[in-house]
Amino acid sequence: MAFSPFDALMEYAGDDDDAAAHQQDEIEAQLREYGRATSFSWLFDALGRRYRTLTWVIETSRAGTGPLLASNLPDTMAPTPGYPEAFQARSLQRHGEREKIRLIARNLDPMRLVAPHVDATMGAPVVWRGTGDHNTRADKLYVVGGNGRTLALLQAPDASYAKYAALAKMMWPELWPNSKPRRDSRRIVVRQVFSSGCTRRDLGQILGDGPGVARARRRCQLTYRQAQELAGATQQSLSGRETPLGEALSLVRSLGLSPASIAKEVPAFRWGGVIARDTVSRGDGRGFIDHPANRAFLDYLRQRMGSERYNQYTADPDNAVRLINSVLIGFLPKQIVLEGFGSEREERAMMAALPIMVTLKMDTERQEIPRGWELLPHLEDARAFVDRTRKLSMTRTLSEIERMGRQETLMLRTRGPEAEIVRNLADRIHPLGILLGLTLKRAQRAREPSLPIESTLTPYLMSAEESGRLYSPRQISFGGAMPATLPERTLGACLARSIRGADATPIVIQTRAGRRQAAGSRGAVPMWH
Repeated sequence: MAFSPFDALMEYAGDDDDAAAHQQDEIEAQLREYGRATSFSWLFDALGRRYRTLTWVIETSRAGTGPLLASNLPDTMAPTPGYPEAFQARSLQRHGEREKIRLIARNLDPMRLVAPHVDATMGAPVVWRGTGDHNTRADKLYVVGGNGRTLALLQAPDASYAKYAALAKMMWPELWPNSKPRRDSRRIVVRQVFSSGCTRRDLGQILGDGPGVARARRRCQLTYRQAQELAGATQQSLSGRETPLGEALSLVRSLGLSPASIAKEVPAFRWGGVIARDTVSRGDGRGFIDHPANRAFLDYLRQRMGSERYNQYTADPDNAVRLINSVLIGFLPKQIVLEGFGSEREERAMMAALPIMVTLKMDTERQEIPRGWELLPHLEDARAFVDRTRKLSMTRTLSEIERMGRQETLMLRTRGPEAEIVRNLADRIHPLGILLGLTLKRAQRAREPSLPIESTLTPYLMSAEESGRLYSPRQISFGGAMPATLPERTLGACLARSIRGADATPIVIQTRAGRRQAAGSRGAVPMWH
């Protein structure tokens, strides 16, 4: 018996014949508006690059194991084994992303998933066939645009999916198979992407799997790097709906850079503050892109991006700031990249602090400052502190920390939930993680996050560099080792001075062991300017 889209709609509409007829009328009206799509089309990414596409139907496992691979598995949202990490900018494991996909699956709108588009962010998912590079496989199709849409189709209830299948059959009757799909699998309309030089004849041979298919695939196949750039550009076009970190990841990938390899590849640079509109380039030659010490770093970007694209970004101060800060995300801990922070303002504060944190890392690797001053290893703890104290004001949080510093929590075990939260964090997290968390918490509440970041972390960096001169390897060999607590004492002093002025008492993080000791005298923290 021939497949009938109308019968499929009737079957899942129950006894409500009027509802099914209305849905049928609506679909046919949409088809008259859009027209039945051709299998051969074009695609444009956010940077204006053009690609050929071939629309076809793939049958794939509902469990997400292939041959169509999205970034995450539909049931658990765990990363899909074998899916290139470089293709996915934002983590779909975040609660908000998971809920968004579930909502799309529950309220599936078939027309949005099959209507023809030249934009990768709309219509059928965009896929790329593996080439063998970076452990990709030629028998797998990797989603480079539309991971959320793919997962929603795999998660959708049977009734919703049947409506999708009915519409897809009406749109592409020559592509949709008449046979029943295998058990525990679903058919999905996809747009396979090829190079812009691919001809309709080539695509016809690929679709028909004829004698010239191997030659046509070689001529049309995108490289792994081109697929990565398309994936990044696709996500960049959604950047207005992304967090600052997600936007930075999309920009980096759209430029063909891999966040996973940036920290290993980029040459070192020198910078003592935040990178902002007024510091990225200056007429006196003291801006970031003007500084001779940063030439190798900038030449690396020029080589990877191409001179034309590099010049376009660096000619505008705002774009130059975005570019440089985005590239530095390659130094972030993997979990921060995958999960981000809890809010856009928190991520903006973290991004403002990133150049200084990277400089501390580079200075440590050059052995110009002693170990112990780095902040990047404490960033996950700082995020945990910001998360747990989000409902507390900065004033209340500081008050509880200072009470601990004065040994007041020993006898006040029932002080309240706020005191308990801060005390538990201080017992679990390194003092530098607490202090960095306080710095970010304060910055995310400011109108311009870079200002409190700079007033706290720039003097901290200067102190770290001075300690490199005071505690050189020779001095250490003569018994002049740096006190282990000097970095945390210094950051506590820098944060206090940023908040309350030059004469402020340093902020001290008192741990459980410290609270059990008798309160001792606290002298001034040495600072170098």
